[in-house]
Amino acid sequence: MIAVLLLLVVVLTVLLRGGVARPPLDPESYQRDGGRAVARLIADQGVRVVPARTLEDARREVRTAGGTLLVTAPDLLEPGVLAALVDESESDVVLVQPGPRALTALHLPVRIAGQVAESVREPDCTLPAARKAGRSTIAGLVYRGEPGSQSCYPAGEGAGLVRAERITVLSTGFANSLLDEEGNAALAMNLLGGGRTLVWFVPTPTDPGLGGGTKKFTDYLPDGWVFGGVQILVAVLLFGIWRARRLGPLVAERLPVTVRGAETVEGRARLYQRAGATDHAAAALRQATVDRLRPMLGQHGDEGLVAEVARRTGRTDIPELLYGSTTTEAELINLATELDAVENEVRRS
Repeated sequence: MIAVLLLLVVVLTVLLRGGVARPPLDPESYQRDGGRAVARLIADQGVRVVPARTLEDARREVRTAGGTLLVTAPDLLEPGVLAALVDESESDVVLVQPGPRALTALHLPVRIAGQVAESVREPDCTLPAARKAGRSTIAGLVYRGEPGSQSCYPAGEGAGLVRAERITVLSTGFANSLLDEEGNAALAMNLLGGGRTLVWFVPTPTDPGLGGGTKKFTDYLPDGWVFGGVQILVAVLLFGIWRARRLGPLVAERLPVTVRGAETVEGRARLYQRAGATDHAAAALRQATVDRLRPMLGQHGDEGLVAEVARRTGRTDIPELLYGSTTTEAELINLATELDAVENEVRRS
């Protein structure tokens, strides 16, 4: 009896949640093949991540938001549709595992060279995004770049990454399960986090803009299946309440491991260092200092804040400290020291 009820619960859950399942590399998916982790990392750099799940959304965001365009399944788009979308984008474009049809549609000097099993490869190229990231995981399709392109991460007869002008072809996506291995996270940040906005397009077969889509499983069920499912759910809940009365109270158990809160900060700092993202780290330090100074001084505008801090500290380098640029690690260390000193001087004033 219990087994039958559990089976009914599973079936009902699948039916009711059939439309909630996320496709691979979805920026809101926590599954192993999802892209939630890298989306959060890029957002933490100050990049605005804009998910797009239909062609209409992707076109609108590319025209209005601009920035880097990521297409997680380019082969789901008709060749003409894909070419038009890429043409509308004026910035970098990253394609994950495009097939022959997509490559031909974009007239890229890139060809498929075969498939390889999952392995870790060295960049072996001069592309800054790959060189800074170091070793990365490569799996699936690999590509051969023709003259006019740049190939990285050689594997088998091809390479795991090929860049032709502003378009990057990638064999392996930035799935949650791979992000903590080698330089995968750094490579993702370098390729996708270079602009102010990232349009993350996740094509699906059900997108009306791609040709009408396919029917969901629930479209084939008879009318009234929802009412019947609710009846089953009520019966299961009543059964659970009846069984729960035989059980004792819940027993609290302390967790065996305590994770230091600083581990997240330290881990992000190591990612910044490995990716060579000195400018992003400096921007984070400056923004944090500005966020703490504003409520102390009651200043909301940038010019007013700079003037008030300069008046209280007597320093002339406040505009450069709060809104300047930093390119080297030595400058970053000096910036952190100076920002801390300025904040302490304001507190004492």
